[in-house]
Amino acid sequence: MRRQKGFTVIELMVTLTILSVIVSIAVSTYNKYTMRARIVEAVGLLKFYAATYEEYFSLNNNTLPILMTEIMLAAPNTKNVSQIWAGSSSSQGTGMYLYAILSSNLNFGTNNRIMLGLVKSGNTLTVVCGQWQTTLYVPLQYLPPNCNTTGLAGYPGMVN
Repeated sequence: MRRQKGFTVIELMVTLTILSVIVSIAVSTYNKYTMRARIVEAVGLLKFYAATYEEYFSLNNNTLPILMTEIMLAAPNTKNVSQIWAGSSSSQGTGMYLYAILSSNLNFGTNNRIMLGLVKSGNTLTVVCGQWQTTLYVPLQYLPPNCNTTGLAGYPGMVN
């Protein structure tokens, strides 16, 4: 009786199949992780500009700009964020929004935005991170855990 000295083709194919499944899962997870890191950078830039409006709020009798036309605040020098915009849909100064337009190299197509809403509640200002609507904005799966509020357009104070 002879002993087998190697692997059969079937054993090698099964091993390669298992390895390819593991690698594909790892690559997918890594891509989501790096995409979230890039979006966290955008949120950080938005929070920097939000701090400016928080200061405005405290210096102007706890009010925000009223019906502010959308303006581009900056074109940051990063490879992940191409523009930062601000605007207000509130005629009473109870809310405004900031959003970042992500660079095309992130491959979100037209869903390339992330948003912060600044909402007045009494004498305090709350910063809420999320989406204005489901189109034009980064899918929820890529948003940081503390940034998953959908429908900021319906958030009390944002629009009246």
